[in-house]
Amino acid sequence: SPRIGFNWALVGDRSLILRGGSGFYIGRLPFVWIVSTVGNSNCMQNQYITTNEDVTFATSPDAIIAANSDKLTVGDLPAPQSTTIMDKDLKMPQTWKSSLALDAKLPGGIKATLEGIYNKDITSVAVTKLGIVKNGTTQLEGEPEGRDNWVSEGILNSLGKPVTPYYITNSDNKGYYYSGTAQLSKDFDCGLNLMAAYTYSNGKNVIDGIGDQVTSAFNTNTFGVNGSNSQELGYSSYVSPNRILFNVGWTWPSGKRSTETIGLYYEGFNHCYIGNFSYTRYSYTMTTNVNGDGGANSLIYIPTETELSEMPFVSEENAEDFNQFIMQDKYLNNHRGEYAERGGAIAPWRHTFNFKYERTIKFNGGEKLSFGIDVNNIANLIYRGWGNMQRLNSSDILKYSKNSEGNYQYEFTNPTWSEYASTYSTWSAALNVRLSF
Repeated sequence: SPRIGFNWALVGDRSLILRGGSGFYIGRLPFVWIVSTVGNSNCMQNQYITTNEDVTFATSPDAIIAANSDKLTVGDLPAPQSTTIMDKDLKMPQTWKSSLALDAKLPGGIKATLEGIYNKDITSVAVTKLGIVKNGTTQLEGEPEGRDNWVSEGILNSLGKPVTPYYITNSDNKGYYYSGTAQLSKDFDCGLNLMAAYTYSNGKNVIDGIGDQVTSAFNTNTFGVNGSNSQELGYSSYVSPNRILFNVGWTWPSGKRSTETIGLYYEGFNHCYIGNFSYTRYSYTMTTNVNGDGGANSLIYIPTETELSEMPFVSEENAEDFNQFIMQDKYLNNHRGEYAERGGAIAPWRHTFNFKYERTIKFNGGEKLSFGIDVNNIANLIYRGWGNMQRLNSSDILKYSKNSEGNYQYEFTNPTWSEYASTYSTWSAALNVRLSF
């Protein structure tokens, strides 16, 4: 792929350097999605189980059929209900990436860097579902407008089952990513070194490109107002809006041919778990998909207090609980009268401190032997209540269903935060030995 770059010293002593580059990159989608076009089509795999010991096995399909023709039933297999179809003109993901940075040596030996990165999707890949079409809208109580309604086209296989294939194609909606970083660092003559950096990032896409099956690509993190089939842009689930780094290290001579190093490294960024899945941004959704396309759960509408007072809830207390939750949630309270965005809510801060100790011995031939210990999340080693990952039990907070009288009503479930009990919350240590020559 074509790429260009430059490194320009703006002054003769190279105390001010402008660098950057731009390029066109071609990536890959998960090949397991492509495999499913064969695996889910009745062409690659089939299973036959029998308790008849007289069945003869052979080395070719024709031989098997000939040897067992009196035991096999010949006929066309029914079309799979959820096969995968790949667009014959499908293109792999393509992205234009550019960066621009300024490195400066400031008074006092301080090094400063400002860097910006911008990526724009030229070609993006999405998964939709065929066999369903838009048919008007679904109007939910209290919402200002209807949502797209998807219904079956009525395509049936030979068993009378509906056929709704998954379709891998390129999307007209193009995602993007950008970030800005500011960094300061200084190395002291005594062996002390300091570094601090802050990065702000933002990105949107149609799908996050995850899923070990094409069904997961369609259903996972594709929350929308009008359904997963509408290919709506949303915030990327794994781009942390904020990231802070601070490192302090000290290296000193401990002998004629040896040095010792200690370091403490802090990282803070937006990160949490929703249920059992990791997110840097998350979505407030309903408990079901109300669009009829069988995709991910639908994004909620965030009513104003006036709109909320007119919406049917299971009880007045439940409606008030929903209102109180909206008021205390920064994202929801700032977007009343709007539909929630995919990834609109930002995960809480995750703080970790990592510690390093290393001793290095230099030999006469130039070889180096280093050994030491790295402790991740050392704050949790000191006190188990520190350094824990936060977990929201569920972001599916609003149920819309019929009551016993056949009328639709809402029911709010207040989500709860807790500490995520896993190795992500605990400290760990690794002993290391390294020989360099």
